[in-house]
Amino acid sequence: NVSQKTEGTQFDIRLYPQPSRIGGTMNVELTLARSSELTFTVYDLLGKEVAAFSPSWRLEGKSVIELPIGSLSAGIYVLEARDNIGGRITQRIELY
Repeated sequence: NVSQKTEGTQFDIRLYPQPSRIGGTMNVELTLARSSELTFTVYDLLGKEVAAFSPSWRLEGKSVIELPIGSLSAGIYVLEARDNIGGRITQRIELY
């Protein structure tokens, strides 16, 4: 997985299954150093927003959430995860 993380980001993500089948969900395993509000956005390779998920509050530690990606076509996308203190991670998503 190609992943980028801004300096000072206090959380990590792992996406699975990767690659994923179209029409389903993708699991996001979160590891948070502190409780945070997280927002997830999916972009196509041209940088156009194709899906956005409402902010949700997550407690410190590990958890898993499911992102419904059923509306996306086969291809490569970028998932951006942001927290409420400026942390940001981007990771490539492959759908087939």
